[in-house]
Amino acid sequence: MRATTLIAPLLAASLLGACASFPNLPSFGGGDAPETAAPDYTPVPGELPSPRGRLYADCIAQAAGNRAYLRGQNEDSTLLLFTCTGAAARTFYEGLAEHSAAIG
Repeated sequence: MRATTLIAPLLAASLLGACASFPNLPSFGGGDAPETAAPDYTPVPGELPSPRGRLYADCIAQAAGNRAYLRGQNEDSTLLLFTCTGAAARTFYEGLAEHSAAIG
């Protein structure tokens, strides 16, 4: 008898046994989904941004419009990096230079 003739049924039985003993996870079509709270759609109170906030928004809007953004990652963070140019970048720099120097 050939070894493959004996190995194939044993392998199939092993795989079926493994599937039968696998936990009932929702992602595999079995068991119950974990209880989750319904999303909270309560409006978040807001106010107009500060002048510095508007500088950020203007820079991000220009970068998004020009598709000038990248995904950045380091050991503990994943970031979106927006690059604005021209007048938006100059205004951003000038508007935040004093604040940036003050906070180090």
